[in-house]
Amino acid sequence: MAHDGRIAPRATPRRPRPRGAQPRVLLCLTLLLASCTTASSAAARPPAAPAATASAPAATAAPLVAVRVAVPTIDLSNLPLAIGLWKGWYRDAGLDVELVRIGGQAALPALLNGEVSYLFGWSAASGGIVQGAPIKILAILLDRPPHVVVAQPDVQAVAALRGRRVASSRAGGTDDLIIEHALRTAGLRPDDVEMVRLGETSTRYSALVAGQVDAAALIQPFTADAEKQGLHVLVHGDDILLLPVGIIGTSQAHLAAAPAEAPALLGVVARSLAYVRDRANRPEIVRLATAHLDLDPTLAEVMVDEALSTVSPNGEAPSAVLDGAIDVARRQADKPEPISLANVVDFSLLRAARQAAGEP
Repeated sequence: MAHDGRIAPRATPRRPRPRGAQPRVLLCLTLLLASCTTASSAAARPPAAPAATASAPAATAAPLVAVRVAVPTIDLSNLPLAIGLWKGWYRDAGLDVELVRIGGQAALPALLNGEVSYLFGWSAASGGIVQGAPIKILAILLDRPPHVVVAQPDVQAVAALRGRRVASSRAGGTDDLIIEHALRTAGLRPDDVEMVRLGETSTRYSALVAGQVDAAALIQPFTADAEKQGLHVLVHGDDILLLPVGIIGTSQAHLAAAPAEAPALLGVVARSLAYVRDRANRPEIVRLATAHLDLDPTLAEVMVDEALSTVSPNGEAPSAVLDGAIDVARRQADKPEPISLANVVDFSLLRAARQAAGEP
């Protein structure tokens, strides 16, 4: 039975009063014998331990530190974070990690207001960086986008999208960038198509299946479901764009306020990245992802392999990729001033965690 941690004292049952009076002499003799026996027994026993020693409190474990991470979606793109949850590694490190679904730019104010401790989505972090928000990027978990462009059966090439309706999440989002790059590779400009911003992946998927749009940027498991409906992949985002899509980012204020927290979190991240790199662990990863994300068992292995192909091997990305990604964010925000990576990216805590774990 659930309770609040306290145990209420149990009432002592009242002894029934004996019927009829006992002879007074017998009663006095009984009391005399009882007192002699008690005194004799007390003399034979060693003195009782002091009450404080007999009831010394048991040691209690330190409470877990609550850590909230804002993620745009909860799906296979979160594998580098979710593995530590599924395996219980964060709790082993003293952390109670929660993935909180906060989409788009809402994640940035949630971080700066202290509602969450860390960001996973690159676009929210980079948008804050170019606006001068005091943010630090501590790790790169996905160094290329897991998004693909899925189209109706009659759209056999990107060039055939001219004049068609194409769905993305929002202007400037990762999937929006992929669509733009895909169009340019086919000699088209973004205004050669009708861009429809529909927000979450599930909404874009529904619009595509219903025939309301001609193409859409999707991620797993929606990609596999769309293909089962007879739609097909036009472009794989990781073939045309290097971008630090999934990150560990936080505010400088949070780093200063909780200096031991980030190293503990990054220690689990380093362990998770090493775990997913090992092909011997792939069957267990598939089982865990299938159970926790309710994947189609017949497609789970393919979807997991596709998701893991976008995971950074060591939690970092080359400076050229990071500079390019920040330049894209600066152009979108019309911020011409250059931004030094040294001011916004710091992999030193992650490198220390890898070294402590014996990882390269």
